[in-house]
Amino acid sequence: MPPSARGAYRRKRFRNKAENSPIEAVDDPAAAAVAMLIALASERGTLSPATEQAIKAEMEQVMGLTPVDEVFTFAKWVAEHATDSNTLSLRFSRLWLAALQPSERMDLHAMATRIAAIDGEPTTIQVNCLKMLKDRLALTRS
Repeated sequence: MPPSARGAYRRKRFRNKAENSPIEAVDDPAAAAVAMLIALASERGTLSPATEQAIKAEMEQVMGLTPVDEVFTFAKWVAEHATDSNTLSLRFSRLWLAALQPSERMDLHAMATRIAAIDGEPTTIQVNCLKMLKDRLALTRS
């Protein structure tokens, strides 16, 4: 196979892989928010049962989602495909800015702050992610 054909083949494989990314498939701001919460909590390691329940409670009480299991399962799958929670906040920030009112974006940041504290004091990584999320949600501008 000539080098140019080999390069074209590799580029096509890369594009297909990127296009089939579950992160790219998310177009619902609520599912994106749940994936972000899961990824943020997962910065500590495996999700604890308390954290999983807290996320589901946020989904019902703040987001108004019922039933929560299907969205939670999808969001967990999406979060597993992200390298970290900052990747998700960067990827989903445009979606949130376009679809959510400022008060809803504040609710999202508040939920993230609560979730990061479920299993103890937020880690340095979680604190940094919360700062980036706040910036990306345009909550720091006057």
